[in-house]
Amino acid sequence: MYDILIQTPPHCNGLSNDVIGTTASVRGAALLSDGRITGATFRVNLTKVVVNGKPQPLFARSLDTNVFLLAVITLTRPVVLTAEFAGGAALQTTVTAMLTLQSVTHRATFPTSWRRNEADLDAVGFIPIAFREWGIQGPQGYGFIWSLADHGVAEFLHVLRRG
Repeated sequence: MYDILIQTPPHCNGLSNDVIGTTASVRGAALLSDGRITGATFRVNLTKVVVNGKPQPLFARSLDTNVFLLAVITLTRPVVLTAEFAGGAALQTTVTAMLTLQSVTHRATFPTSWRRNEADLDAVGFIPIAFREWGIQGPQGYGFIWSLADHGVAEFLHVLRRG
């Protein structure tokens, strides 16, 4: 599950016009070996992002989903699952991956929290996204009253199950 948050900048007189798009259309796999996640790739279908349960044309236009259907994230450094984690403790770590949006790929380093959920592994985190770095046209503002920030956040919950 991914939530994609587009925020208003802090100078909007305390008013909020955050836009949160959500999708469960995520496919991928992770490789687990010797207490480490050694590889992972996930593809997020951006055409399935909805806002309040409905497609949002301005959101889709900003992400240019007519041309760029997917966001792809690929792990570039192993995630070490500590002995404490194996014993049931939560794990806080930083993940390094390559993120591709709109055919532009950049390295992304972001915090994650991991925990065991019976046989599953749950990973929760967020990736800050500066629109200009990926060539994303931010949503247009609403005149002098509102302006939208030039960044967003991709929040995620991955539930990794043995296949």
